[in-house]
Amino acid sequence: PYFNGGKCTFFNFDFAGTGYCGESAPLKAGGSALDGEDGRVALMQFVLEDLYGLPPNTSGVNRKPDLPGRSELKWALHQSSPNPFRGSTEIRYDVADHETVKIKIYSPTGQLVRTLVNRRVEPGQHTASWNGANSSGRPVADGIYFYKMEAGRFKATRKMLLLK
Repeated sequence: PYFNGGKCTFFNFDFAGTGYCGESAPLKAGGSALDGEDGRVALMQFVLEDLYGLPPNTSGVNRKPDLPGRSELKWALHQSSPNPFRGSTEIRYDVADHETVKIKIYSPTGQLVRTLVNRRVEPGQHTASWNGANSSGRPVADGIYFYKMEAGRFKATRKMLLLK
């Protein structure tokens, strides 16, 4: 009922890791050891081609499939660190796709204090720093501030505390 008549394959080893459930020797397929990432990719190609009848990769591009257990890039706005802070704080954010990212700092009353990021960025993990100054470069009062990230449909807001 869960597979709607499709095929399902169970591998009795940690596909994303290097171990094979306590086996002392790596598995063999076609005379080559299925060791490391290349071995796991070879095993998946074998399964897709032989068991499921899918044609081999003939595009000439050596694409590695997404493997179970691998972390995928996701959109995220992390808590600033340190928080509370004196002087400056780091704001980490993760971008899943090429996108224009905006990170803005707001006062508790909703007034825009400063725009930290307003540019197209590559997928991956990024960091922006805020030194507690407004857009004119003047230090702001201590207190709670909000930072908001917008990138396409992704929106997130967090708060931080500036101490003098």
